Amino acid sequence: MKKNILLLFGVVIMIIVAGIIIRADNSNGKHNNNSLIPKIDNNSQSNIPKIDNNSQNIKEIGTWTYDNNILIDNQSRRLHNSVWGLTSTEKENYTAKSYIYYKSDGSFGWEWNRPDTEPKNGHIFIAPIYPEVVVGALSGRADYTTPKFPINYGDVNNWTSEINYRWTFPPKDNYNLAYDLYFLESERGTKKFNVMIWVQGHNEGDSIGVVSDGINQYKHFMRNAGDGQYWEWHAFELINQSDIHQSDIHYKVDIKKLLDNAFPGVLQDNWIIPGVELGSEVWRGTGRIERNKYIITMNGQDI
Repeated sequence: MKKNILLLFGVVIMIIVAGIIIRADNSNGKHNNNSLIPKIDNNSQSNIPKIDNNSQNIKEIGTWTYDNNILIDNQSRRLHNSVWGLTSTEKENYTAKSYIYYKSDGSFGWEWNRPDTEPKNGHIFIAPIYPEVVVGALSGRADYTTPKFPINYGDVNNWTSEINYRWTFPPKDNYNLAYDLYFLESERGTKKFNVMIWVQGHNEGDSIGVVSDGINQYKHFMRNAGDGQYWEWHAFELINQSDIHQSDIHYKVDIKKLLDNAFPGVLQDNWIIPGVELGSEVWRGTGRIERNKYIITMNGQDI
């Protein structure tokens, strides 16, 4: 009788282990389209999944759970599956899929599958989702990934970022790859200013000019404070964007020079920067991105 109980207990353990969402990376580097099929991770936001780096094989851990997080071990960054723009219908029916993942070789990224949410008749704005990586903290939060944030803008002497990435599933429809920066009145206070830097993707509407960071040129878009958004919004769209079918894309931005050139005398020294967000706003479509290098350098130090 005791042997039967032990055997049954062993079978249960094997079933539980088999259900963990860890996927082996394809050795040929090609993306498996079946990964667009949702794999639901029922971890709560407080149970942040961790990667096991002891295996010699490249392993992947991720979550499709809305608004879940993955804290990347030994790195000052957190993956966040932000779905703030989902409609109530999308949430109820789980029709929009968003996935964040991290691999044991240090690479990470996100994937999405969001069908067209606009009604056939009429033009109603649909807000994006934004799977992302956060260095520091989201505005209004205090769960900082590094002691380098928060920082007053007046204490920033130089500030650059560099990334290497590839689209393992080429994106379609309406999306971007963009930095998102907020400037706050106090650490958890009012938002004063919002700046986005679009590495890929295209804004609608007319730009108000062209700005350079000394490396690249960007079209400048802006939106004044209005209903539902009390802060001023600016976006800089990279003019010479890379082909999404390239196997390795490299990009570097001098954030400090871009800001100084675009806003001389506008950004206040006492405004607080809570962190740096880098993600993909998705209005509709599919795609998957993988990053093998992401560096933020501020005041001569890599964060």
